[in-house]
Amino acid sequence: MSDRDPGVDPVWCIVVAGGSGRRFGGAKQWVELAGATVVERSVATAAAVCDGVVVVVPAGDLDAADIEGATQVVAGGDSRSASVRAGLAAVPEEAAVVLVHDAARPLADRALFERVVDAVRGGADVAIPVVAVSDTIRHVDG
Repeated sequence: MSDRDPGVDPVWCIVVAGGSGRRFGGAKQWVELAGATVVERSVATAAAVCDGVVVVVPAGDLDAADIEGATQVVAGGDSRSASVRAGLAAVPEEAAVVLVHDAARPLADRALFERVVDAVRGGADVAIPVVAVSDTIRHVDG
């Protein structure tokens, strides 16, 4: 859990890990990356900043989803928006800030989460982080 004062303007995060990974070739949230699954990495970062973390997983994976750092694990829906709604339903009403994080982005660091929280606390209704691409991206035919 975070090092914040519990109960003071609570910050919660919904980690959306409900996808099938159709384009990836399998459910990437369960793939191991340097000793932890992709979803575990995302949850660990969220838990370091937030008072609670709701993880949304495919309904068929709910019984097997034991994710360290998760406050609650819920079944997702048929679409990303339905999965986010399922996560929102599990967030307590007293949450002052709610983050939504795609579990398939396991390298987002604590500083990124904190910048989003700070932006909302600073008066933004919504904050969407943007990270500069440092590598060259090319489209090659053939």
